[in-house]
Amino acid sequence: MELVNINSGVIELSDGLELDQVSGEIRKKVAKRVGKLVFDPILGQLREASDPPSPDLDSLIWFPSAREGFSGANFVASSAMDKITIKPKLWFKRDVIVKTMHISCKSDTYKKAHSYAGVIIYQYNGKSEWRTANNTHCKSGYIVIQDTESENVKRWRNDPVICGAVHGAVYKNAFGESKKKSVVGEGFAIQNGEIKFNSGVFNNPQGSAFHDDRRWMNKLSEHCIRKIVEEEWMTAGSSGVKQRNFDVKQLLCDFDIANNPTLQVDEDNYTRSCNIL
Repeated sequence: MELVNINSGVIELSDGLELDQVSGEIRKKVAKRVGKLVFDPILGQLREASDPPSPDLDSLIWFPSAREGFSGANFVASSAMDKITIKPKLWFKRDVIVKTMHISCKSDTYKKAHSYAGVIIYQYNGKSEWRTANNTHCKSGYIVIQDTESENVKRWRNDPVICGAVHGAVYKNAFGESKKKSVVGEGFAIQNGEIKFNSGVFNNPQGSAFHDDRRWMNKLSEHCIRKIVEEEWMTAGSSGVKQRNFDVKQLLCDFDIANNPTLQVDEDNYTRSCNIL
């Protein structure tokens, strides 16, 4: 393509030309348009610039100052409602695709008088399939629920190395390692038979491209977790859950899109998105 001008971190484009630059990561088609585009390190994408920034060509190529914690990701359900895609706001982060969910055999059985904390893990160090420090085999959508008053969990709650006294302790007990920044997940709890969908360490960790500053789970994953917990895990008793693997399509078949104000239809009309909560 023809670059009319590159200076001050700004790219000027001619009509109908195609931009294929910026560290080989961005590809953007521009048709019948003349204007100035500037890379916004916060949004992780090009935007129109009314006033060029001060000259800094290096910022066009690499943006180490991008602030992940201030741009929440989008949870996107396909039009067929058969998968959830978690889209980070930063262009150099990979999407996370969740087609199934699995409740771990490391989960405790449900007892009415007890309190529990649960985590669902979507990504580990950029991977959608991985093994943890204790050789637990995980894939995107891996769920573990444990009794917060059990001795196994309690021994980690006051550990200064653990990130998060409750959900962090469950993660440590289940996987034999502390929760790292590269772990993308969400947290929930069961108290007095009621599910609570908030967690500081998992739902709004500082410096994450996949979360914003809210402590609540996304509505799509919340719907899935509620069905798994209430219909399978809580009713199984000491016999164990009847089913451990769940298709997202099965879980979202009754999700009410029309009456959920946080949902919107994407521009391509093929997917619907919901800001991560």
